[in-house]
Amino acid sequence: MELDDYVPVAMAARHLGLSDRRVRQLIESGALPARRMGHALLVPASAVASMKVHQSRRRRPLSPRSAATLLGALDELLGAPSPFLDAAIDRDRSRARARARQLVDDPEAMALLRAWIPPGGRRLALVHLGSPEAVADDPGVAVTGISHPLSGMAPAGEFEGHVAPTEVDDVVARHRLVPPPTGQPANVVLHVDEAPVTPARVLLALADWASPREDEQALRMLRGAAGSDS
Repeated sequence: MELDDYVPVAMAARHLGLSDRRVRQLIESGALPARRMGHALLVPASAVASMKVHQSRRRRPLSPRSAATLLGALDELLGAPSPFLDAAIDRDRSRARARARQLVDDPEAMALLRAWIPPGGRRLALVHLGSPEAVADDPGVAVTGISHPLSGMAPAGEFEGHVAPTEVDDVVARHRLVPPPTGQPANVVLHVDEAPVTPARVLLALADWASPREDEQALRMLRGAAGSDS
């Protein structure tokens, strides 16, 4: 065995953008080959490079039509009506449902969802100087993300909502929302978009945080709907 052709688990994880634990899971499942030398577990560099290529292909952004159909399949999985999915041709519908199922089974599901459907529209991070939850009562705002009941979160002192582009300036003015001062975190997040809030959009809003807390809750929400504890 040529040692130059092998890398330790930690280096393989860095190259693949995964945790050491996830790389070990891939090795245990047989998805990634490895050899033990003494106490060290080594992965063939060629296998790491091959998986990296596979990752880049798998994580290309979807076309607008495919993204919309996937959101429809996620709505269906989460128990909501999905007219867009129902109207799709059989091939697109089957592909979208397969992708939705893939997200349920993938430990890196939210990273994959962000790659398939990159954040769109505007996402405003602002500060409410009083109670941020008061924004939820605004008729121009729909609750989403961490504030939506489906998320199971609703953290005190934070609010996440959805607002149409034609309403956003009025909402910001009514609640005197301002950009966060230096060193102060935002306590109100507004997604500015024409699309209505559906369960899939709530999931997408959670994924847009790209944070372990929201990723974990989004995956729990998805797997709970699918009846999967894996």
